[in-house]
Amino acid sequence: MARATGRQGELDQEQDLGPAAQQPKEGGTNDQPEVFIDKYVGLSWRSGSITSGPIYGKFCGKDWTNNKHDPNDKDEVDHGMPSQDDLDKACKAHDHKYKKEKEAEADRELVRALAALPEDPRMWRKKPPKDKIEEARKYRKWALLYFQGAVAAREQPAKDRYEWGDDNEGGR
Repeated sequence: MARATGRQGELDQEQDLGPAAQQPKEGGTNDQPEVFIDKYVGLSWRSGSITSGPIYGKFCGKDWTNNKHDPNDKDEVDHGMPSQDDLDKACKAHDHKYKKEKEAEADRELVRALAALPEDPRMWRKKPPKDKIEEARKYRKWALLYFQGAVAAREQPAKDRYEWGDDNEGGR
């Protein structure tokens, strides 16, 4: 049994991620980490990038755009590359805004897009492949929770300053 250590390409033989970690979904290359589906959550992850969170499709996930790992954020979003489904389409739009340094707006729009998608991916206009339906459902739920938290964390201090003034005691 092996577990990704957080360092690209290295495994810790004492810990267990289960059989899914040993059977990669996609093999890694020199500049791209191996992608695997964990058996506990059922989401795709990159070896060596566990702390970056899960990935989905071609555009969903931190440092994941154009269906590849882009840790230096140097690649522009390939508008000619079709999204896998409605979830991936929302992530693609998020990536595009993020690249234009409009992070807060991108996160708010992604939350709206994810919340608008039905929980059941089979009800989406552009459905995921049949073998990705459960993963799409789980990733949408995970991403919605994550980005709702990110938006709230970013916007709550601004709301507090508006309500209470610049100091923490509520004085003006």
